[in-house]
Amino acid sequence: MIVAHLPAGYLLSRGIMKLAGKGKESVRTLLAWGMVSSILPDIDLIYGALVDHGLVPHHRYLTHWPSFWFSLVVVWALLMVCGVLRSRWHLMTIVALNVFGHLFLDWIVSTMWLLEPFSHEAFNLVVVPRRYHPWYLNFLLFWTAWLEAGILLAAVILALHDYRKSGKDGHGAATVGHALTSE
Repeated sequence: MIVAHLPAGYLLSRGIMKLAGKGKESVRTLLAWGMVSSILPDIDLIYGALVDHGLVPHHRYLTHWPSFWFSLVVVWALLMVCGVLRSRWHLMTIVALNVFGHLFLDWIVSTMWLLEPFSHEAFNLVVVPRRYHPWYLNFLLFWTAWLEAGILLAAVILALHDYRKSGKDGHGAATVGHALTSE
C-alpha cells in the first residue's frame, strides 16, 4: 500500500473507540496515537534512504517484523500488569492494532518476511506484476489500487461526517473528538 496506511489508521482507531469507549485518554489523543502508529513501521524508510540507500527492501527491517511488535506489546502489557506503567489498555490496543494493520496492508501487495528472525522465508498474498516504469505505476494500475482508493475514500467520508457533526455543538468548536463521543 502506498497511501492507505494513514486513512486505515483513522478508520481502525475510530472503530475501536466506538466499540470500546474512550477510557481515560481523550479521543483526540487516542486518534492521534492510532494514526501515528498506523505509519510507524515505515520509520525504516528513513534508515533505508540515509544508510543503505534502498539496497535492502524496507520490509526486511526490524520495524516490519511481527515478532518485534508482538514482543513490544507483551513487554508493554507486562509493565502495565506489574504497575510500572499506568493502565492504558485503550492506548495499547489502538497502537498494537494499527501497527499490525499496517503490516497486514503491506502483506496484501508486498513481499513480507513475516517470520523473521526465526525464518527468512518471504510471503506474498498478491504479487503485483512489474510491467511499468516508474515502479509506482505497477501499483496504481493493479486491482489492489481500488482497495487502497476505497480505504482512502471511506476515511475521507467518515472524517468529513465527524467534522460536520462536531460543528453542531453550538460552540463553533469543530473537533473530530467531540463528534466521536457524541454519537
